[in-house]
Amino acid sequence: TILNTLNDGGLQYFFAGARSDVGIVSGRYMFEVKIIEHTTQAEQGHPRNSHSSKTSLRIGFSIANSSLIMGDDEDSICFDTAGNILCNKKRMPVSQKMGLEATLAVVLNLDANSSNADTISLFRDGERMCDPYVLPVALKGKPLHPTLTFKNMTVRVNFGPNPMTALAFKCHMVNSLAEADAHTTSYENPNGDRHELLFPICLPDEGTYDWLDWFLLNNPGYTEISDRMVVNWACKSGLQRPEHQSGNASVDKPDMNFGIQQIDEGSIKPALATAALLQHRDLVVMDVKGNLLREERLASLKQFRSAHFRKVACVMMGDPSVGHKAFLQRRAVEEKHQLTTAQFQANALKRKAEKVSSGCEQKKRKLEDKSSNEVSCKGPGDVSDEGAREESPRVAQLVEVEQHDWLKKTSSLSDVSPFALSQIVLKGSLPDLSEGFDDVVYAWQPYDEAKTYMRRWSLERKIGVRVEDIQPSDWFREKWSLWQNDLQAWEANHKEYKSGRRHDGSGSVRQDSGKDVGDGAGKDGKYCSANGRAVAKDDMQTCEEDLDYEQELMEETLSQDTDVFHAEHASDIVDEWPLFARFESEDWILLNLRFEVHLLVHAFKRDCNDPERTGMLPEHLPFYYGKYYKRGLHLNNFGIHLVEEVLDLIADTVMVCAKVIESQL
Repeated sequence: TILNTLNDGGLQYFFAGARSDVGIVSGRYMFEVKIIEHTTQAEQGHPRNSHSSKTSLRIGFSIANSSLIMGDDEDSICFDTAGNILCNKKRMPVSQKMGLEATLAVVLNLDANSSNADTISLFRDGERMCDPYVLPVALKGKPLHPTLTFKNMTVRVNFGPNPMTALAFKCHMVNSLAEADAHTTSYENPNGDRHELLFPICLPDEGTYDWLDWFLLNNPGYTEISDRMVVNWACKSGLQRPEHQSGNASVDKPDMNFGIQQIDEGSIKPALATAALLQHRDLVVMDVKGNLLREERLASLKQFRSAHFRKVACVMMGDPSVGHKAFLQRRAVEEKHQLTTAQFQANALKRKAEKVSSGCEQKKRKLEDKSSNEVSCKGPGDVSDEGAREESPRVAQLVEVEQHDWLKKTSSLSDVSPFALSQIVLKGSLPDLSEGFDDVVYAWQPYDEAKTYMRRWSLERKIGVRVEDIQPSDWFREKWSLWQNDLQAWEANHKEYKSGRRHDGSGSVRQDSGKDVGDGAGKDGKYCSANGRAVAKDDMQTCEEDLDYEQELMEETLSQDTDVFHAEHASDIVDEWPLFARFESEDWILLNLRFEVHLLVHAFKRDCNDPERTGMLPEHLPFYYGKYYKRGLHLNNFGIHLVEEVLDLIADTVMVCAKVIESQL
């Protein structure tokens, strides 16, 4: 049999694997592997993964339905071409390195009458490369299947009946297995020639990946296709990535960050979809966001256009099934037992240390009382345990709340990113047959209950999630442009007024007569105050210190009986007095902020066009401010650090009502 690996779309960096469907339960048998060629491509990765696409070969045995990447768990044992034996993530050198054209043979000895029973051995070109290695306890008594794990190479696998290179002793090939020594694992498809393509439809952070773990445990014939699987596969293939995840990382879309362009850009999943068209097997396509959005479901179905797939959407919403609940309870008990055991062991070590310390103190006092140097303090191993009662950890039990917490979050990461969550809340839908599915199954609750549950779930989260893809409307741009023009005109008027020139209500400019200019030079070399009182130059500084401009402005306004809210022009409120006559730079900043937030609140409601979304939460204000005004809302510029403090500054314009920001204008 000739086997080779796929090298397109970044797959050259990943291990491939193959396993025989016949397992060995007794007797002594062997199989051979010969490397025909290496298919290494040019390196494109980060230095930390500079050797990740090199050739590699592992040959050995594994139990049925275990990982095809041998050596990563206790369900397999193998030799590699670097001369190591691998089992359960442990590596031990046992021989020299092996290269191209070498014929490698692995002998499994399960003959109970042999002196080397329950051992595995490696041979190269008929010569023994290591002493028989005893099988781990976890593999004894189980059918062991010949397995191959390799990368970037083409290999020939020989199961017999004749060996390519004879050994010094007689050993049967795997193809010569006696019926009593063999155990065949059946991979029959209950659906006949068609294989199932399953799309789980689950709400985020409601046991989605817990359900997937349970399903794969009970259905080992299914293969998972997801970004989570790609990351696990890459790490098992020797690729490395930073442990720290970004703020946008999720279980559904973890950060790749392997430093390899093809992997980081997401080329692996499409490559797997293409390969799946050639291999007849059952698949689970897990993508929380993608499976909840109609457009993305349609795109995924197009990737798997093949007559041998039976496309099924499986909806899990609401109260889980009985089998899934039992699985969650068993796992919760196991986790709690592990915590209880760890705590018990820590307490036991602490008590032992305290007892040793106490015994030493007693001996020390006795030595001092007797003034004798013949008695020494006992060490930890000499402390008497008389009267001590051997205890064991308590049996872990779940309290009432834990027994019914089916949908609790079990990962430090959320199932989806905030952006994906907002898309699900706004556009999430249940699947139907018109999309191209052969069947839609409601595994937990019937259709009506699942639909009601999803509707209620979306309403509860609608206000709390940001509208990530919102865009400013033409209405907003028009209002914003008008405001900028008005603001610029007012600032120009203010500068002209401060320099001694006035504007009439129509916007025309005339030279001030000196009658009542706020700070300009009047006739006869005198200056005038805001109320028109003449002040000598020498007394101007003292006058400015004593002058209460706000009080004078208020008196001026009251004397004219003028309502500023009904004035025709902000530049002429009282006798050509502009409303912004005494504005400083911070006043202009706050004025602009008031209008920007006021306009943003109204524009947000218009652009959402959703009566169920009554407004934006205060914590979302910086995000939407940046979306609409294309710049950040820098709180430090106002000498504050919280959004609530910004709203307090402009409390006469906006307020928080029913948890959302409302405009008072």
